[in-house]
Amino acid sequence: MTDDQHSSQPELPRRQRATKIRTSLLKTAAIASVASAATLALVRPDLAEQPSAHATVHLPAGEEPVAVAVPAPSPTASQAADEPSLKLLTFIATRSRLRAERDGHNRVTFPAKFQRTSTHAPRIAVNEERLFEARRLAFESRQRDLRSKIGLVRDEIAGFQTQRDAKEQEISFIKEELRAIEKLHTRQLSNISRLMSLKRDLTRAQWDIGLLESSVARSNLSIKDIEQQIHEDRHGLVVDAERELRAIDLDILDTTKEHQDLPEPLLQLAAEAVRSTRR
Repeated sequence: MTDDQHSSQPELPRRQRATKIRTSLLKTAAIASVASAATLALVRPDLAEQPSAHATVHLPAGEEPVAVAVPAPSPTASQAADEPSLKLLTFIATRSRLRAERDGHNRVTFPAKFQRTSTHAPRIAVNEERLFEARRLAFESRQRDLRSKIGLVRDEIAGFQTQRDAKEQEISFIKEELRAIEKLHTRQLSNISRLMSLKRDLTRAQWDIGLLESSVARSNLSIKDIEQQIHEDRHGLVVDAERELRAIDLDILDTTKEHQDLPEPLLQLAAEAVRSTRR
């Protein structure tokens, strides 16, 4: 047996031991990673993603990946206690946004004591402000598009009126020439064909003016339709906001009745919110 063969025999057990150690370390790291994500989800749910219940350990080539089961964290007692408060804070913030949308404001105004009610209030307020801004920009974009259409139609009307003015001037010239040709025709100084040609030109010009006036009338109707769309868009936003406000107020009343043990400042804030809607 050669020296190379002697040296390769202990090499195999060493490799197996190294692979087992590596596998164990990878499993431990995977469990620690998922557990860390789970802890973050419990402490800061706004920053953490939903932790997975399984982690896959990728082993060296030739070995199958190992799925490590990690139980998802269950809500703590403090989280369960905070849930009604968070729900009520969200309702109050949502109704503030809805009132701003209904009244056509450029920003959301929250109750004076809202931000101091809970450590979660600022984050909830920011979420509602972002939603309000997105909805406001979308509404204003629709309104701008509709008003832009009105501008285009008015430009068309201006073009029709310019054409009409030109046609009226053309008719004036035709009538003047027609009077002169009629005088010559009575003296037999002009043939009938020229007289009839001018009469046909006059008829066509008057017909063209009728078409242009009809186009102007249709364009004015289009403007009224677009203005109606603008009004209905705004009215629909108000109606939707009012309907959602009524639903939110019912949710606030139900939550305060079901959880009368909530902090007194929060209950007072909810009561003031409902009263302000009814006024």
